[in-house]
Amino acid sequence: MAVEIAGRADLGALVALVGETLEMAWSANAVAAELAFKGGRVWVYRDAEQPTSPMGGFLMVRSLESELEVTALGVHPDWRRRGWAAALLDGAVVWARGRGVERIHLEVGEANRPARALYEHFGFVVVGRRSRYYPDGGDALLMTCRLAADRSMGPGEPIGDN
Repeated sequence: MAVEIAGRADLGALVALVGETLEMAWSANAVAAELAFKGGRVWVYRDAEQPTSPMGGFLMVRSLESELEVTALGVHPDWRRRGWAAALLDGAVVWARGRGVERIHLEVGEANRPARALYEHFGFVVVGRRSRYYPDGGDALLMTCRLAADRSMGPGEPIGDN
């Protein structure tokens, strides 16, 4: 896996990948706003053995003082179950901790059991609910994880620190 920070040149590919991986559609303008958000990061990964391969996954975050919001995390259906979502999340936790972030927030579809299991593995707990949030009528769960300075979330290394 080769992880890198996405830039404006990645917009078209990122919009396509977001469309293939998320329940709710994002416009090109919404993805562009994430790329441009001051204090935000968008990490993408590709197969390290094929650097010109299409993106296999992404993680979008917004850092707001002592908190981090995960706005989107997705892995292409053909690349799932390889641990890449966990690797991206783990790297973001290390990156956040290095910036003094105390809490990470996100929302996830209640029916999305694999994603919920991943977040629970990282110590996220449900703190709220958005009823009928998704187009299919499904609820979104609001989850939060407190980062303790002495607690390791895993063996991760910072990702895309430039």
